[in-house]
Amino acid sequence: MILTADDRWALQDLVCRYFDAVDDQDADAFATVLLPDATADLGVPGAPPCADRDEILALIFGTVRPLDSTDHQLGTHRVTQDADGVHGRTTVTAHHFKDGARYTLGCRYTDRYEQTPDGWRIRTRTLQVLWADGDPAVFAA
Repeated sequence: MILTADDRWALQDLVCRYFDAVDDQDADAFATVLLPDATADLGVPGAPPCADRDEILALIFGTVRPLDSTDHQLGTHRVTQDADGVHGRTTVTAHHFKDGARYTLGCRYTDRYEQTPDGWRIRTRTLQVLWADGDPAVFAA
C-alpha cells in the first residue's frame, strides 16, 4: 500500500483528534483514536508502559482531570512508511494549568498507525519529553 494524500490528511486529523480529546477531557472521543490493543509508553516516571487502550485512557485522564485545563499545541507532524508499517512523529508543546500555575513540556510523540475499516488508528505511541518549564507541582496531588 502506498500512502495517498487523503491518508496523510486522515493521519494528521487523527493526531489532532487525540489532543483535542485530551484538552476537552473527552474520554469517549479519545477512545476513537486508539486501537483496543494499542500500547503506549508515555514517559511517566515509575509507571510501566500501557498495555491497552483502557490503561492509556486511565493514565491520561487520571493525569489531566485534576487540572484546570490543558492546551496542546502541535508543531511538526511527519508521516513515513517502511516495511514495518506507517509511522508518525509529532512535536508538541503541552501546557498544563492548575490554581494559577503553569507547567509546560516540549515533547516528541512517535507513533505507529494502522488502517481499520473505520479509518486510521494509533497502534503504538511513545512520548519523549525534550524540555520542561514552569511549576511541576501542577501535577502534585
